[in-house]
Amino acid sequence: MMKDHALRDAEHIIEEACRHYEMVEADLLHPRRGDWKRASIASRIWRETNVTQCWLAERLGLRSPANVSQTIRRFKNLERNKLGKREREWRRLSEVVDCPLPRSHPNTHRSRRVFHALARRKPALMQCHSP
Repeated sequence: MMKDHALRDAEHIIEEACRHYEMVEADLLHPRRGDWKRASIASRIWRETNVTQCWLAERLGLRSPANVSQTIRRFKNLERNKLGKREREWRRLSEVVDCPLPRSHPNTHRSRRVFHALARRKPALMQCHSP
């Protein structure tokens, strides 16, 4: 069973992606061939939340959970120069930066993945702290 906050975070990422790609959510269900938008969105949602691949397949129109897994893997392994400008920008914005959390940091109880998702929204948190 997924938590409500995971769904909320996933929906927020979809809304953010639609603004970034200047499209409406209905466009996600009718992609063009060779379009990496859905793959980039699925990759970020998979990395930052704990929604299931079944949910991703239904929500992004990616046919099946197995196809979600394969699409995410292909997107991660895709060379940068084969992506369009907006996809490269989205990938850069959603990259996880490895930064150790000090024990005194208020987000120590959260996973590193969630911390970096928050840090993207609040750049002041992105500064690395020495342990």
